[in-house]
Amino acid sequence: MPTKYHLKNSNDDHDVYSFNFTFLHNYDVFLAENYTVEVVLPFGATDIKLDLPFDGITTHSELEFSTLDFFGKPKLVIKKKNATSVLHEKNFQVTYRFEQKYMLVKPLALSITIFGFYFMAIIS
Repeated sequence: MPTKYHLKNSNDDHDVYSFNFTFLHNYDVFLAENYTVEVVLPFGATDIKLDLPFDGITTHSELEFSTLDFFGKPKLVIKKKNATSVLHEKNFQVTYRFEQKYMLVKPLALSITIFGFYFMAIIS
């Protein structure tokens, strides 16, 4: 999903980001026995804080691995039992710190790997 409208950068500290999103979309009549929201943050995100507008929610964090991920990305898993669109259509907020230098990890790793393959081909 595009984060253009949901992800904001802090004016005080440019390394702090806040993600605001609706916990449950508004449908006419919606009841979920076990509702799960997963928020995958970028590699290098630290100081993760979750602000939920209601109680009765279980949360945990784990690492998500995808293409070219060497260390994994933090993923927040938010679970709610018996969620309804009338009661739980509120925004939650995830605040985290992300330094821009971590954006270079994948391009540098891929460049070094390709350079290594060419270097090995030249030597052999």
